[in-house]
Amino acid sequence: MISPEEYQTFFIEDVLPQVPAAIQTTIQQKYPRLTLTPQGDDIPLAKMPVVMLVAFTGTGKTTTLSHLALLREQGEVAYVEDIPTRREVADFIVIPMAQVISGKPVAPVTDRIERFNLTAQFTQIVAPGGFAQAYSWLYYQTDNPVTVVSDGIRGKNEITYALNHNPGWRVFEIFIDTVNRLVRLSKRQDDFDQAEESEDLSFLPIGLRKKAKRLLEMGDITPEAVAIMRAEAQNYGIEPYAPSGTLRGYRILRTDRLKPPKVAQVLAEFINASI
Repeated sequence: MISPEEYQTFFIEDVLPQVPAAIQTTIQQKYPRLTLTPQGDDIPLAKMPVVMLVAFTGTGKTTTLSHLALLREQGEVAYVEDIPTRREVADFIVIPMAQVISGKPVAPVTDRIERFNLTAQFTQIVAPGGFAQAYSWLYYQTDNPVTVVSDGIRGKNEITYALNHNPGWRVFEIFIDTVNRLVRLSKRQDDFDQAEESEDLSFLPIGLRKKAKRLLEMGDITPEAVAIMRAEAQNYGIEPYAPSGTLRGYRILRTDRLKPPKVAQVLAEFINASI
């Protein structure tokens, strides 16, 4: 059996050379502090003070981060965002690694369902901690560690790995009603939301299927949104990590009745408390 450390070496020596040059260049230019091969006093990203904003697709991560940035401009919270996003880590590490392991050529993937499938292969074969483990392959160059905020992990496996293996990390999860999330996902205009349509609602709890079916028939929920959420549910479930409350290093906030500025304010307080 190949160890996680051996897979990390395999990525650097065998997979990385196959990653498209454009992707490698983008990562190098956008995130100059990051490296896969540490030098001097570089800090493992797992030991950096990182706050991960966790949320399922369509929950409001992007909006929350936009309002958090306004609070930073006002001096109410201090942080940086200079590590790759989940999508970028997928394109740079996770998907190429899964493609090579499964004997496929390394190439960009735009279909959301195929991306979920390759992500699942990475987790099952290479790294049980998924993206939380992939991030831990990176090192951060700094003499003055500042809290880093990202939205790079999701799902129970990744959150568990982050809390248990990445000592510098904290997790802030936002969550909304599942059917409301389907409606939101159906309305947003994101070029990333590409998937073959489906009307299979079997991934939902029985109590929600009737309501979702009615909204699907009315056009408030789209078959494409159903397909995306169904694939996401197969990989990460549809329930929050710890719905009953908080754990050490973890906080959940249900946001159905909260406006984005309030969500950002609570997140800012969590970041400040983590310093």
